[in-house]
Amino acid sequence: MRAILRRFAPACQAVGGVVKTRWGVGFGPRFCFVGPLTREEVAVSTIEQISALVEPLCAAAGVELYDVELAGPILRVLVEREGGIDVDTLSSLSRAVSESLDESDPIEGRYTLEVSSPGLERPLRSARHFEAVVGQRVKLRTGARADGPRRVDGTLVAVEDGGDTLVVESVDDGARHQVPRSAVERARTVFVWGPAERPVKVGSGAGSKRKGSGS
Repeated sequence: MRAILRRFAPACQAVGGVVKTRWGVGFGPRFCFVGPLTREEVAVSTIEQISALVEPLCAAAGVELYDVELAGPILRVLVEREGGIDVDTLSSLSRAVSESLDESDPIEGRYTLEVSSPGLERPLRSARHFEAVVGQRVKLRTGARADGPRRVDGTLVAVEDGGDTLVVESVDDGARHQVPRSAVERARTVFVWGPAERPVKVGSGAGSKRKGSGS
């Protein structure tokens, strides 16, 4: 069965800097749990298994594993390297990850593997993620039962209590919010573009051109 699945597997494809592999098919985890587990607990356990498999592959490729996210049928593996990562490295790593996952089968059912860099606006989940961006602008969305505002946009001033509390200074009014990391449903950094250059008139009666500093 597995040989047939591999035989008809399409090659990796780079789409917009993200390497996707669409032949991942899992046969279910080969371990037992004592007592019932919630869907969230099962997902965390699966991600931990995948991270353990992927980390040595990343080290061999000369990159660092940033995050693993399993969102429905999409498995995202985010990696980073100082100076950036080229598509060839991502493609090679994607093939290595696919083969490792196919052998260990930690995911039940079909899935699409995406291997990419975190990008300019990177997701934030772990304490390590938040600690690395103290002083930068972030956006947080908390759960419905959390105290305080549901959405916070501001500068991450500090990460306290061993990574459990986030202190964010709002860009709107300067108020400081202490947000439990456990209450955060989604968080990401915010890439702030530099101010645009002032329009420059070219010739008499000509229109002006504006060029963004990020171009």
